[in-house]
Amino acid sequence: MPKGIYKHRKGFKQTKEWIENRREGCIKGGKITGGWSKGTKGILKPNKTSFKKGHLKPARAYVFQKGNKHPMFRGVYDTNKKIRNSPEYLQWRLDIYKRDGYICQKENCEYCNNKTGSKLQAHHIVPLNECMALDYKELITDMDNGVTYCQDFHDEYHGRKV
Repeated sequence: MPKGIYKHRKGFKQTKEWIENRREGCIKGGKITGGWSKGTKGILKPNKTSFKKGHLKPARAYVFQKGNKHPMFRGVYDTNKKIRNSPEYLQWRLDIYKRDGYICQKENCEYCNNKTGSKLQAHHIVPLNECMALDYKELITDMDNGVTYCQDFHDEYHGRKV
């Protein structure tokens, strides 16, 4: 867009009165006459559900529903995320790595050959979701409930693609 076309509108504020006058000029008797909706032809005919209270378009229906109010909420994700990002959990991971010497603890691991330098992951012996379901919160960061595995073996152990 060329510069300077809208210089005459600099500092112009759209007041409520201006907007209402503009709307009245655009829609007369249910017909769109121009202005805001150039190119639209015909008569505005809202259907029965257009302006009902609480009606949202399907694509935007879940925007304001967060956490346990969202229909896709599974109940574990938010808590799981909070636990895995907590300072105690991060310290537990580092302690597990240090205790195991930063080496995969799977005997004769075919992925990393038990050498240092591979991507490591801390594995819960009693899974995290079971610890939460049985209310064993202390097991989450217990040193005896963890072991170090390389990423590839850990993915295979849990049935994820390698």
